[in-house]
Amino acid sequence: MDRQYRDAIAEASAILAQAMLEDANELIEDGRKLDLKVKSVLWRLGCVLVQTLFRHLQRQLVEEAKQKGFTVERRPKVCFKILFGPIWIESVYMYDRAAKQGYRPLREHFGVVGR
Repeated sequence: MDRQYRDAIAEASAILAQAMLEDANELIEDGRKLDLKVKSVLWRLGCVLVQTLFRHLQRQLVEEAKQKGFTVERRPKVCFKILFGPIWIESVYMYDRAAKQGYRPLREHFGVVGR
């Protein structure tokens, strides 16, 4: 794992631990359920992280495709089933009229298919 990821994980862990420790009495009271609470927080973090990455990477791919002659035809919100469960995200569909060719950045680059 790259150093930048290790450093980011350490920083995020410290931030999340501090936020969770604000509810220290509840954590102590729940005792053995601590790992379930952490799992819930990490599940939500994973969903938000994947949504954020998809949005940013798709934006970059859309800009590159526009330079090649594609235009955005529609931006439906679709449900993607990922490791952390279902997430809803905009899935851009582009079309190049001259080449008569469609393009879906998320599907073609990440193999993600919405429903």
